[in-house]
Amino acid sequence: MKQLILTAGLSNGDMAAFVAQLQRNNSNIRVFDAFQERLNQYGTLDITHTQDVTVYNRIYNLLDTAILQNEEGVFVLLDSNLTRSRRRGMYNRYKEPKYGVSQVTTHFFIRSYSELMNDENGLSSKSVKAQYISFQPPRIGVDADEVIIHSDIFNTVDRDKIITSHSADELFTQLLVTPLADEIKLDYQSHDNPHHLESIKEHIDMTIKAAPADELRQVAMFHDLGKGITKSVDGITGIAHMPGHQSVGAMIAFAFYGEPNNITETVLWHMEAHKDISTKVVKRERLDLPVMELLQKFAVIDSKARIDVTL
Repeated sequence: MKQLILTAGLSNGDMAAFVAQLQRNNSNIRVFDAFQERLNQYGTLDITHTQDVTVYNRIYNLLDTAILQNEEGVFVLLDSNLTRSRRRGMYNRYKEPKYGVSQVTTHFFIRSYSELMNDENGLSSKSVKAQYISFQPPRIGVDADEVIIHSDIFNTVDRDKIITSHSADELFTQLLVTPLADEIKLDYQSHDNPHHLESIKEHIDMTIKAAPADELRQVAMFHDLGKGITKSVDGITGIAHMPGHQSVGAMIAFAFYGEPNNITETVLWHMEAHKDISTKVVKRERLDLPVMELLQKFAVIDSKARIDVTL
């Protein structure tokens, strides 16, 4: 049996310690260290996209050779910069019959933005933020066969109080005592966008209160939590945009539930639901009927939950 283990997240020290423990427990594990490849080739972890492509060409060559030459074994890729797109590519590649990998397991290491900014991870603050807002939760059958989460973000809070929140005030009261506090505080600010006269928190509150069912209410709770941390104001127009906010919200939901589910997937794709999601995306991401129905229902709630700009 061949098994591929991927690490994902930005907690470099935690990931390295985890892989080191794997090696102590099993001397036959083969580790491919993308961090070291970057350092070997460029002397820094802060590299460009083009340089990272070169690093991964090397990683793919090493993995291909090792997996093809061995009839069984555990192969581990140690890296932080594993977006869903890259994980999906690796999953599709190594699940092909010629490689014979029967199981792809991803270990996700999730910490808050403020914790990562204070971490000695070898990355500039610009790179930390860029990676933080680009990660997306996994989906079984799309980029992994099994997912194991490593996170203590919600360890000290009452999860029942979070999951039963019926207003943004109730939700934020719980979130403000977690490591997410600094980025949640940013959600009290205005949208600075003509499509939203209400603040980010007010919009979240409106969607929560408009949701007719528990599952939709939980989507509402998480869908825009990433807006504050991703907000960027155009210096000329003064209009703000929040690129990547859906990914941040989906990752917070993933950390809360401890597994990928329909809620994390709906949060991830809720912006796409305001327009027609292409057949290509639906097929590629395996957006089945329950997720598509949830997306369509929430899109109506999300569109209406705002102060009427015509008033």
